[in-house]
Amino acid sequence: MKAIKYLFAGAMLLSVSTSALAQTAEEKSAIDAVAQIISSKPENIEKAIKPYFKKNKKNPLVITGFANAFYEQKDYNNALVYADKAIALDPNYTPAYILKGDIYVMLDNGGEAAKWYEQAIYFNPKDPIGYYKYANIYRGKNPALAVSKLADLRTQRPDLAVDALAGRIYYSSNDLKNAIEYYGKVTDLSKMEKEDIKNYSTACYLMGKLQKSAEVANFGLQSDPRDAGLNRLVFYNNTDLKNYSTAITYAEKLFNQSDSAKFTYLDYIYYGHAFMGQKNYDAAIEKFNLALEQEVNDKDQKAGIYQQLSNAYNMKNNVEKAVEYYTKFMDSKSKVYPSDYAGLAQIYTVEAQAQTDAAKQQEYFNKAFELYAHLTSAGNEENIRVYGLLQQGRIKASLDPETTEGLAKPYYDEVIAILEPKAQLEDSDKSKLIEAYRYCGYYYFNQKDYEQSKVLFGKVLAIDPANEQVKQALEGIEEMLKKK
Repeated sequence: MKAIKYLFAGAMLLSVSTSALAQTAEEKSAIDAVAQIISSKPENIEKAIKPYFKKNKKNPLVITGFANAFYEQKDYNNALVYADKAIALDPNYTPAYILKGDIYVMLDNGGEAAKWYEQAIYFNPKDPIGYYKYANIYRGKNPALAVSKLADLRTQRPDLAVDALAGRIYYSSNDLKNAIEYYGKVTDLSKMEKEDIKNYSTACYLMGKLQKSAEVANFGLQSDPRDAGLNRLVFYNNTDLKNYSTAITYAEKLFNQSDSAKFTYLDYIYYGHAFMGQKNYDAAIEKFNLALEQEVNDKDQKAGIYQQLSNAYNMKNNVEKAVEYYTKFMDSKSKVYPSDYAGLAQIYTVEAQAQTDAAKQQEYFNKAFELYAHLTSAGNEENIRVYGLLQQGRIKASLDPETTEGLAKPYYDEVIAILEPKAQLEDSDKSKLIEAYRYCGYYYFNQKDYEQSKVLFGKVLAIDPANEQVKQALEGIEEMLKKK
């Protein structure tokens, strides 16, 4: 339904229902009776409510109450009729104008709705309801116009947190930058509604202003410590800020001391991250497994949980489990990228470097080497191929620590062949070339091919003239050449 685009996000800042207006017991009784009659849908509604109308025909509050009762039952034609009757009784009675605006919102006529809200503002410029409702009409297609209308309210009611209303307009339009700017103008957070406290904190969180987000959410918790959304915000922010102890405290508040809390896989993911930060890997694994039990419809989101489990097991030095879950991560993804192969290769590489068992070390290095082959294929971008070749070269160099066999040379040669012809070298290219030149230079030195070694070390100095190690190597080469 198109009318949804005009409706307000979340709870209203100010109630506009006629039931919220000051009523005597007699007025309320008449409105409630008529509302009951209308909801029962009698054959002749006008005749059924005639006694109540006759008794209150000079009371615009009650007549507007009747109009609102029709509105609640979606009988917009009769709602307009009775709202017009109320206005005819008292042209200054603004709740009737507001109700007419609301009716036209439901009839998908934003322009007509705005006209009646403007009428309400004209007859009662100090009442914020008309301003806010008018602003909401335009919040989607013209937030600046909506906020400018609220600026008019500021001149009439300097006591109100008008900037919070502007912040809400921008927040509901997904303009988080302006939402934060206007919410930030409210120096006294106690003047803000709970909805705006949540909006402000959420906007700050989404825009990476974590400290401010936590501060605002904590303020909201002072008056409502069992609010699940606010506890979640403080929990998430402190996890991202690496305040892990505080994060776990608020995670426990979210899970055990919040009202009507509904948990998602992301809550358990953050809980796991907080425990990871404390190096409590068993607790982290428990939370990540709970995340797997939640409803996760997106394949890549579920794959991400497997990746978290792999990381936790890897940090726990359980390489078998780390590989098991990383493999599940890759198998579950909608698309596997070169970086995914590199991630699994890194697990094997780190474990190989830590191994004292030579056979096991060789096994892990070989598995890593095979995975990096996925990066070196011709179909990948140049930078990915170079990265894969460098990693393969480093693995082979680890298996040939004295650089006597030249196991890494074919891979460093390929790096040189790709990067050397480039007209413009970036700093990262230069560091990669230096690594390749140095390895090959030392290999030729060990082979007593001093001329070729000298050429390669000279290329290092052309890139890095201050490289002392290479200067010393060149001095040694010169000495060797003199002895020939």
